[in-house]
Amino acid sequence: MGRKRDPKRDEAFDLYKTSSGNIRLTEIASQPSVSEGTVRGWKAKDKWESLIAGEVEYTERSDGDETTPKKEVPNEDPTSYPDDLFLKAVQIVTEAKQASVSLLQRRMRIGYSIAIKLIDELERCRLIGTYRDDKPREVYLPHLQLMRSLRAKSC
Repeated sequence: MGRKRDPKRDEAFDLYKTSSGNIRLTEIASQPSVSEGTVRGWKAKDKWESLIAGEVEYTERSDGDETTPKKEVPNEDPTSYPDDLFLKAVQIVTEAKQASVSLLQRRMRIGYSIAIKLIDELERCRLIGTYRDDKPREVYLPHLQLMRSLRAKSC
C-alpha cells in the first residue's frame, strides 16, 4: 500500500487553480513550504493543466480517501473503427491471398489492437479462416467477388 497523499499537494493545486494557471511554480512552492521540483512533479502527475481545461476530472481511488485524475472514456464498441478501414483490410487480405495481424499492421500502418480487431471481424464475417499455428489463414473469396459482396458491411 502506498503512502498517504500529502495535503500540501491539494493545497498547491488549489493555488494553481485559483490563479487559472497564471502563477509561477516557485510562488506555489513557497506557500506550503515544499521544493519547486516537488510542485513540478505534482503538476505533471496530476495533470493540473488538463484539470483546469476541464478535460480530466478528479475521482476517488478504491481505498476511498485518495483522489487522482481520471480521464473520461466513453464505452467503445469493440469494432469501433471506420468502415473504410475494414474495406481496406479486406482489399489487402484478398490481394495478398493471406491474412495476418502483422500484414495489416505493416500495410495499413495501424497498431496491434486495431489490426487484431480487424482480423477478428474478417473471421467473424467468414471471409478468412481461423488461426492455425504457423500456417497462414485461408482467404475464402476471390477479390472481385468479395468486393461485390461487401458493398455494405452486413456479415
